[in-house]
Amino acid sequence: MESTKALTLGVGKDGSGKVEVPACEMAHHVAVLGGTGAGKSFFLARLLEELLIRTKARIIVLDSNADYVRMSSINSDVWTDSELAKWLLDDDCKDEFEALWQPVRTRVISRLATEWCTDLPKLSWRSLSTESRESFFSQHLLQHAPVRAFLTYTARIADNPDASWANQDYPARFRISAYEMVRHMLGNDMLSTFPVFDDIPSSPGGFLAGSAGAYSEELDSVLQSDIWTEQQPTIENVLTDPENRFVVFDLPSLSLGERFGMVLSVVDILWNHCEEQYKRRLLTPDEKDRRLAHFLIVDEAHNWIPNAPGSRHTEILAERFKRVVAEGRKFGLFLIVVTQRPRKVAADAIDLCDLLFILRMTCSADLDYVSESHGIDPTEMAECKEFSVGECLAEISSAKASFSFHASPPRTKQGGSNVSRYWCE
Repeated sequence: MESTKALTLGVGKDGSGKVEVPACEMAHHVAVLGGTGAGKSFFLARLLEELLIRTKARIIVLDSNADYVRMSSINSDVWTDSELAKWLLDDDCKDEFEALWQPVRTRVISRLATEWCTDLPKLSWRSLSTESRESFFSQHLLQHAPVRAFLTYTARIADNPDASWANQDYPARFRISAYEMVRHMLGNDMLSTFPVFDDIPSSPGGFLAGSAGAYSEELDSVLQSDIWTEQQPTIENVLTDPENRFVVFDLPSLSLGERFGMVLSVVDILWNHCEEQYKRRLLTPDEKDRRLAHFLIVDEAHNWIPNAPGSRHTEILAERFKRVVAEGRKFGLFLIVVTQRPRKVAADAIDLCDLLFILRMTCSADLDYVSESHGIDPTEMAECKEFSVGECLAEISSAKASFSFHASPPRTKQGGSNVSRYWCE
C-alpha cells in the first residue's frame, strides 16, 4: 500500500527537526511500551490524533484508565505551557488543528454523564456470541459443568413448553422447570422479543437443582442490568457506523462484572464487521478497495492479553486478541498493544508487532525480552533506561528503520492523571 501521507509524531531529542512516520507503515500491529510515568498516554494520544486527521482510519480504544475520554476537546494550554510548547512542531498551528479535528466524530461509551459523554449505547443480548454471554457470569458459577453446558448450548427458548426446542433426551421435569424459570424471570411477553435460550441439549448427569437455582439467580441479575437493549442504537451500531471515526470505551465507568463482557463483545463485533467487509471485497476484486483500516487500542494489555490467563474469562479474551494478531491484518483490523509489562503479555501479541514505540523502561528483564523477540541491539535497548519523559525509540521492522525522538504533545485534553501533590503540601 503506497501513501504520501505522514504522521508527525515529534522532534529530535534536542528539540529540532521533525519526526514523521509514513501512514502506510501503520498497516501493522503496533506495540507502545514503557514504564509507569514514561509518557505512554502522552505519546499514544498524539499518535491517535495524527491517525485521525491524516488518514481515514477508524480507532476504537479500550480505555483502562479513562485517559482518552476527553479527547474530543482541544487543550488550548498546549500552546501556552512553556514545558509543552517547546516540543511542538513549527507547523502545529492551533487554528489548523481545530479545523482538522472538528470533523472527527467521537463517541465515548461511558456510564458517566459528562460533557463528553451524554449516553450509554447498550448491548443486544441476542446478538452476542456464546462466549460473550458467558463472560458476563461469575467465574465460580461457570466452574459447574451443568451450568456451563446450559449457558453454552442454550440461547433461545420458545414460549411454548411443547415446542421442538425441548430435547427429548432431557427428563420432562427438567424441560418444564427450565421453561418455567425463564418465563418467571422474563414474563410471557418477553420470551419472543428478548429470547435467552436456544436449544437445550442432553447433558451427562442432568442439570443439578442447586446449580439451576444459582444459574437462575445470576442470570436474573445479569439481565436486570441496564446495559441491555433491543432498541437502537446498540454498541454494534456504534462500532459498525463508519461515521464514528473515534470510539472510546470508558472501562473504569463500568462495573467489574461488565468489563470483560463488554471488551469481549467489542472484539467480536469488530472482528465480524471487518470479516464481512473482507468477504464483500472478494466479490468485487476489480473495483477499488475502499475498506477502512480499524485500529483497536488495548490499554494495559497485560490485563487483557495475559501470557498466563488466570480464569476462563481471560483465557477466552486472550484467544480472541491472539486471533486478531494472527489473522486481522487481511481484514484491515490492527491491534495497538499498550503495556508497561511486555513480559506479562501473551507472546504472540508482542512478537507479531512490526512497529514498536519504546519509551522509558527500567526493568532489565522486559528490555531483554523485547530485544530478543525483535532482534534489537541490546545496547540500543539499554538506552531506554535513561530516557526522559516523552522520549521514545521507534523500531519499524518493515522499513528496517530505527530512531529515537521526543514525542510532541497531544493537542487534545487528556483524562486520567496521577495523584497531585496536594496531599503532601
